[in-house]
Amino acid sequence: NNLFNPASESDGLIIPNSIYIEPTLICSRRCTDCYPANLGEKSRIEEKTAHHAFETAEEMGINYVAMLGGEPLLPYVRDLTLDVIKEHKDVAVVLCTNGDFLDEKVADRLADMHNTATFLSIDGFKEKNDRRRGNGSYENATKSMSYLRERKALIGHSSTITSQNYEE
Repeated sequence: NNLFNPASESDGLIIPNSIYIEPTLICSRRCTDCYPANLGEKSRIEEKTAHHAFETAEEMGINYVAMLGGEPLLPYVRDLTLDVIKEHKDVAVVLCTNGDFLDEKVADRLADMHNTATFLSIDGFKEKNDRRRGNGSYENATKSMSYLRERKALIGHSSTITSQNYEE
């Protein structure tokens, strides 16, 4: 199975098999070494732009989109994130979240999206995770995983491995 779109190879182009979309750069956390600017402004991708990115992926044969950020489930961007994913069922999506805003209603929506795996950010057990990501982060992420597991939704986790947590 070729990782690249065969039609593009004849033109001398190599099309990637994945793209990353950041619905916002704003996050509810201030994790050590995280790259988003967290400027305090409500940065938000335009809905038209988000749909265009997915449509372009579909047209070019890109199989996989990662939605990350910032925090793609912040209340002011959550509906846009989830609506765009739901509309583009032919693209596999990994939604990366810290879990701060993943409640039972959001878990219900995600469980209905069979093209989406939700990855929760956890960087070790509670003490080390919360030291890096902020108090309550571990509890929010594990509670979110429970909501998704109860609904048989696809879940995973994303970790930043550091010299302080690699053994965990």
